[in-house]
Amino acid sequence: MPEGATSAGSGLSGDADTIRAADEAAGRAMSRMGGGRADWAVVFATVHHFPAFGPMLETVSAKTGAEKIVGCSGHGVLTEDGEIEDAPGIAVLAVSSPSLEVFPFLERPLQSRPEDAALAIAEEIRPHLPRSGRPGNAAILLLPDTYHLHPTHFFASLEGEIEGVPLFGGGASEDGSQGRTYQFYGKNIESNAVVGMLMTGAVSLDMRMTQACRPLGEPRVVTRAEENIIYELGGRPALESFKEAAGEELAADLRRAVTSVFVGLPMQPDQDEIDRGQYLVRNIMGVDLDSGAIAISDESKTGQILTFALREPAGAREDLMRMSSDLQRDRPDAAFGLYFNCMARGRGLYGEPDVDSRTLRESLGGVPVAGFFTGSEIAPIQGKTHPARELAKRRERTMSSRTEVFAVAPRALIDNKASNTHTLIEVNGRDRPGLLHDVTSVISGDGLHITSALISTYGERVVDVFYVKDVFGLKIDRQERIDGLKQKLL
Repeated sequence: MPEGATSAGSGLSGDADTIRAADEAAGRAMSRMGGGRADWAVVFATVHHFPAFGPMLETVSAKTGAEKIVGCSGHGVLTEDGEIEDAPGIAVLAVSSPSLEVFPFLERPLQSRPEDAALAIAEEIRPHLPRSGRPGNAAILLLPDTYHLHPTHFFASLEGEIEGVPLFGGGASEDGSQGRTYQFYGKNIESNAVVGMLMTGAVSLDMRMTQACRPLGEPRVVTRAEENIIYELGGRPALESFKEAAGEELAADLRRAVTSVFVGLPMQPDQDEIDRGQYLVRNIMGVDLDSGAIAISDESKTGQILTFALREPAGAREDLMRMSSDLQRDRPDAAFGLYFNCMARGRGLYGEPDVDSRTLRESLGGVPVAGFFTGSEIAPIQGKTHPARELAKRRERTMSSRTEVFAVAPRALIDNKASNTHTLIEVNGRDRPGLLHDVTSVISGDGLHITSALISTYGERVVDVFYVKDVFGLKIDRQERIDGLKQKLL
């Protein structure tokens, strides 16, 4: 959040007419900025306005005077005034600052070339990076196409080129009606792209995270783990610790437990404590009743600590209040904010609208904020080695061929009738090192979210069952996609 001579304003409109909505949102932003001309603007819009995205950007540019504009589509949009979900919405942040320089960029296509895209961005912004080495005086806003982003490769490549400059932002999203997301660059509309801007100057930029989860008990030490499988915590089977943390009621229903309780990993594997809100939330992808192991959606290392955490509305609200209050205490002169809200929050989490925006407004004392409901939050904690690379090396030493591994015939079943809310995926095959990681990687790589799983082993055969939804919380119902997923799993 820049300070000093920076002036900014935000505006929100729910008007169904795109031009009126853009004029209203940009007008409110300029009025709160105090008039004049904006140096740059950020625009977020729901895909209800897709047919007129071009005129929308032209209207925002004309109203604010800004030529430097970036933004993207969102499942919903927000400012400190409120949140718009499942309806037409446009949010605008307009900024004028003699001390903050921004350098917008666009890179396309993003699909299948994450490293090349990252290197091209680094090459473009490198001449503008600060040479002073002062911490906090530069950051990179990123708004990629969620559907075509390979995060591990992209962030690892980008951070390797611009080491020390934090990345933040969110993946563009939509409501499921388009099948694609949109990125805004100036007055141009793109897809399968990443847009953003380098922010730098005689300013201080501050980034904070908030979680929708409440820690359960004290952190635990991982005493045995391999890749994303945790076998023991504190010398006990990991499943025992999980049940203990979840409580008697949830432990009696493991399907419900793995959709409500998550694992919190430290930001650095060698941390010896986990502060409240300063951890990475990862899904529990399955449990093995025989071995007592649990599988999570990230790597875990023997010797590191972790915590279990429960997703709940009260905990989410409490942690957001903590974060925003700390920010107001530490940065009372903040000029503006950008807020990237998980699509799982909002009314779906709280059962009522505007909870997060109201909390930000009350805690930050009127600081202008704009944001959207994103498909993937980006914080300065990315860039880890992709575990699939390590597994690939190991397999080359232990296996002669995939055919040999599957002497027990593999089978994949995809069923939409077994559950009213989820698609059920059942994978049968011969057990081998890395099988669970491979299966979950295929499912996640197809844009699906695993909300629960049951992992069973019968001698040399495994039967893994996954309950999944797409990024919009829906079943997968297109036969073409179902057939394609089966082929990938086999």
